[in-house]
Amino acid sequence: MRVLVSLVFVVILVGVATVDQYRHYYYSPENRAVTIWKRLGGQAVVIPGRYKGFRKPSCGYIIVPSRETVDILWITDEKLLLSSDTVTDVVNCQEGIQLIDYGKKKLFYDSLYTLTEGGYKRYRSIVDLVSVNIDEMVEYQ
Repeated sequence: MRVLVSLVFVVILVGVATVDQYRHYYYSPENRAVTIWKRLGGQAVVIPGRYKGFRKPSCGYIIVPSRETVDILWITDEKLLLSSDTVTDVVNCQEGIQLIDYGKKKLFYDSLYTLTEGGYKRYRSIVDLVSVNIDEMVEYQ
């Protein structure tokens, strides 16, 4: 009986871990990686680089709702901007890549990194960009 209870516990634990481990890796045109990890509770964690850890990192990530489309802009190797309708949390490390919510200074960042052509806003060609619909986990070019 004890073995059966242990086995059921392990199966449930593996099932929850599998559901909570839905992640994809995306690459910018300059081959910079980002991990988007859809988690339970309707959240997605955006992490620079290829993150393979089992737990959410202690720092160096941005949380957005999992039904968002996000634009991830690498400004330099040490600076990443995330544009989304809703950013829930930005957790930076003391060292490493600085993560910034584009929406906090939208007009400023728009003036630097976007232009308008034919009535439509688009990012300038100098921007190293990945755009992802997290709900569908589809990358847009």
